[in-house]
Amino acid sequence: MIGKKRIAVLILFVFCFGAAVSLYAGVANIEKPCWFINKDDFQISDVDLLVRTINTHQPAPDYPVRLLGIARLFKKEWPYRAGVIGMQEVPGRMTGCRTMSGVVDGSECLASALGSKTDSAYSVPGKLGIVAGYPWEITGSDYWNVGNWFEKRYLLETRLKHSLKGWKLRFYTTHLSSERRHREDRLEQVRNLIRIVRKRAMPGELPPIVVGDFNAGRSFDGTAPESSVLEMEKFFYRPIDRALKC
Repeated sequence: MIGKKRIAVLILFVFCFGAAVSLYAGVANIEKPCWFINKDDFQISDVDLLVRTINTHQPAPDYPVRLLGIARLFKKEWPYRAGVIGMQEVPGRMTGCRTMSGVVDGSECLASALGSKTDSAYSVPGKLGIVAGYPWEITGSDYWNVGNWFEKRYLLETRLKHSLKGWKLRFYTTHLSSERRHREDRLEQVRNLIRIVRKRAMPGELPPIVVGDFNAGRSFDGTAPESSVLEMEKFFYRPIDRALKC
């Protein structure tokens, strides 16, 4: 419940690489789809917001074909809506997009491949993108470096509006440091992220959603989440351990 309004959220599809943790989205240790809720139990009228996140793996061979394949798989898994998609490892300039001509960024290419009434935003130089499909519209975007001068990591915000119901939502994607030696850097990046998101939240909006490749999981002895995950859990709900078919 959000005030007196009820919003049905379907957290359906996650694509991550490595041991990446996505708050509000999911975790997968290998490259395969993962979802929390059996979509067959839902009718399209029951779902107000579909959330997805994907590390698109820019170095992959023939990246434009990869984006087209991702779009096709997304539409196969949930054909009713594109949803709101957080992207990581997204090129800022690419050619060969199968559904657009000229030089575009990766988020524009994925939005085009997903079909009409789909918009996108991109952060420069953070290699992050967000795609939003009808009935959600992107009304603005900003990005910040949540790392430091030596280890720059970015957070991309889009301001979304539900064109039918008027709801407003701030949706974020990020990609935190990946190596074991960056454990403390990840904690500091999460603290910076939380500070920004809390400062940006406005009355009357839906609770903000943060997705991404967090490169964090269990502590090195495997007994508990690492410190960056615990820090996020102070402010965000993380249903990762309930993930199905992972």
